Amino acid sequence: MEIARLLNKSSNDYELRFIFFGGEEFASIGARYYLSQLSDNDKKDIKANINMDSIAQKNHDNPYIFTVDGKSNFATELLKNDSKNKDIIIKKMNREISDYVEFDKCGIPSLCIGQSYDKNLNINGPEDKVSIVDKTKLKLVADIVVRALSN
Repeated sequence: MEIARLLNKSSNDYELRFIFFGGEEFASIGARYYLSQLSDNDKKDIKANINMDSIAQKNHDNPYIFTVDGKSNFATELLKNDSKNKDIIIKKMNREISDYVEFDKCGIPSLCIGQSYDKNLNINGPEDKVSIVDKTKLKLVADIVVRALSN
C-alpha cells in the first residue's frame, strides 16, 4: 500500500493497478480468476506484471528478481530503467506456484520480487508473523519499484 501511496502523486501515461490475490498456494486461483475475467484486448493492454511475494524475512537472503525462464523481459527492463537498478540479477524461480506465472502464461511480461524459496523461509505457517519482517528489506523492494515506475 505504501508503494501505491508514493506513486499516487506521479504523473504517468499509464494506469497502475495494485491487486491483492488470495489462493496463491492453491494453484493461484485468485490470479487465474482475475485473468479469466479479462478480454484478450484487456490482457494485451497489460504491459507488465510485477509480483511481490515473501520479500522481507529477517535472517534470510535479500530479495531477488525472478522470471519464469530466468531471462529479461519488459517487466525486468522497467526495473532496470533506473540507474540504481541496472545491476539487478534475474534468476529462474525454482517453484512455479506463484501468481506471476499465471500472467506469464497469458503472454504478459512478468516478474516476481522475492526471497529464495527454501525450507528456511517461514511462510504460510505458525512462524509467519510480523515480528520476522525486516523493514530494511521492505524499503529496498519499495524503492526499486517506486523508482522504476516513477520514471
